[in-house]
Amino acid sequence: MKREKFLLLLACFLMLGMASTCSDDIIPEPAVLDVPTGISLHSATQTSLTFQWSPVTGATSYDWKLEKGTAQVQTGSSSARNATVSGLEPGTGYRFSVRAVASEATSGWSSAFSASTE
Repeated sequence: MKREKFLLLLACFLMLGMASTCSDDIIPEPAVLDVPTGISLHSATQTSLTFQWSPVTGATSYDWKLEKGTAQVQTGSSSARNATVSGLEPGTGYRFSVRAVASEATSGWSSAFSASTE
């Protein structure tokens, strides 16, 4: 995005003689995505957890991460608004977070949602 802004300013400078006369309206702001909310546990087995969340306007996919304690256990991406995480330990607590992704933007991470396998 910095390169695009530079090229737009350069074009303004060349066309108008000075970049300061170019309006900031000409230079597009990067897209801003909301942080996903509404995370819930859809299902749990001894070795897997399936999470879902509310859609985010403008998102084309979602990155997710699963943590156990302070350690990151797994990460992934989903074009849907749900994710199944497999290969987990039975009877173990985990924390799940998700963020929205678009072509030029990424939201912040959601608050961690706690869940346990059976």
